[in-house]
Amino acid sequence: NLVRGTRLVFVSACHSQPAAEVFAACGVPHVVGVRADAKVLDDAAALFARHLYLALVQGNSVRAAFEMGTAALAGTAPSARMLHPAAEAAKFILLPAPPPARASAGGRLSMPPPPPRDPHEAVLEI
Repeated sequence: NLVRGTRLVFVSACHSQPAAEVFAACGVPHVVGVRADAKVLDDAAALFARHLYLALVQGNSVRAAFEMGTAALAGTAPSARMLHPAAEAAKFILLPAPPPARASAGGRLSMPPPPPRDPHEAVLEI
């Protein structure tokens, strides 16, 4: 099955979130799209894609590459063709969304439990 072997899909089109959600539901682990209510500028999509793919070929994770792409777009100087780069950057989504952080009883975020220790590992406690 083609979808099962696919690791990343980039649906670079306006209002593409519904299509991106279908790919994510089919098991594609990383899907980039544009919010369902958003129309993205061509220049913004091209700049985002350039930085996303550059970060990927440099060995970054998909999440890190996505964040680098949106940061590069958001940090672009406004121009006549793209008046609000930060607003354009906010239109891109990465699916599936990361799991929400767990909250403790006091409402503060709690860290996940540490991995179990290897019984053969030397531990020095002070």
